[in-house]
Amino acid sequence: MEKIYEIDVTDALYVSMTGSERTTVLLLAHATNELNVLQRLIMQMDTGPISKHQAINDAETGMLFTIVRLLIGKIFETWNLLSTRVLQNEEISKKYLPLLNQVETNALQELKKEFGKRNLLSKLRNNFSFHFPSNAEIDNSLNSLERNSKLSFFVSETQGNCFYAGAELVILEGMKNQYLPHHFSEIAHDTITTSRNLGDVLGGLIGQILQSHIDIKAKHSELFPVADTSNINEAKISYFFDTSSKRP
Repeated sequence: MEKIYEIDVTDALYVSMTGSERTTVLLLAHATNELNVLQRLIMQMDTGPISKHQAINDAETGMLFTIVRLLIGKIFETWNLLSTRVLQNEEISKKYLPLLNQVETNALQELKKEFGKRNLLSKLRNNFSFHFPSNAEIDNSLNSLERNSKLSFFVSETQGNCFYAGAELVILEGMKNQYLPHHFSEIAHDTITTSRNLGDVLGGLIGQILQSHIDIKAKHSELFPVADTSNINEAKISYFFDTSSKRP
């Protein structure tokens, strides 16, 4: 049974690690947290029954698009972090890269190939994830949609319950125009695969840096089994929410 453990890293961070090791392990851990949170949101958005209301389905699909775009941006930033703070840092790379296991080493090779050939994630990141598209790109996306495509805005008295689905369709069309497979499912699949490869490499590096400074067995304590927490397949995020019973 998988369990959750706590490791005390205080002394290692303040005393035994070099400055480069300390900043690297903290940044890699921070980046891993961001990737994990966004991946979990995608998993929770992709579960549950389809609603009889098309507006609900469209809004939740649009929310999924949004989270995938955020993940694409974070993937690109994390690759830059890995490249500059690890691959180009001889103090870290020479000591810790050889210690990665086969799965982690293979994941690193896949990442190098992915970011070295087309760098499509970079293009999507620059134009759709962390920066807004230009006017020309918006017009091109709108014009490339089929004329029978329905573009709807869902509005409500509460701003938080407004969802402008038509805008998301136009942005998605622009992403598809810049991405060769032309299917959002393939964009999402490639995004998740790349994110998991990054997670494997970052997790391996974090573990090796910690093990070089900490007696893991002496410093860890068991907290609880994962089975005691919620089931990812039962946890679903909805877009629209009832505001009739607001907090005081």
